[in-house]
Amino acid sequence: MSKELIREVVKMTLDELIERKLIEINKIKYNAMLQVVEKRLNSFFTTTKKDMGISNALRSLSDDEYIDIIFLQYRDCKTLEWIAEYLGREVGTIKRNKKRLIMKIYEMINEE
Repeated sequence: MSKELIREVVKMTLDELIERKLIEINKIKYNAMLQVVEKRLNSFFTTTKKDMGISNALRSLSDDEYIDIIFLQYRDCKTLEWIAEYLGREVGTIKRNKKRLIMKIYEMINEE
């Protein structure tokens, strides 16, 4: 099976699942963004090679009240539950703000 045919089958399958409301498009978009950003964040914090896109995004978000979520999870390898307790917030608040920050970082690194 060619790559083009596989892509077409996947696209048709996703379209049908979305149409039937069996999956949400926002979850698909977020999961795709999360994969891109997580890969770059993990690399940023574990290698000596610096990613200027991530560096600039983190610097521009440095005043965000919840930016520590990113550093604690990706640099310090802490769980969301640990982060919530550490910051004195609910886990849902941490998840929501992580999602918001990941989306902002994604937008910033794609403006490069």
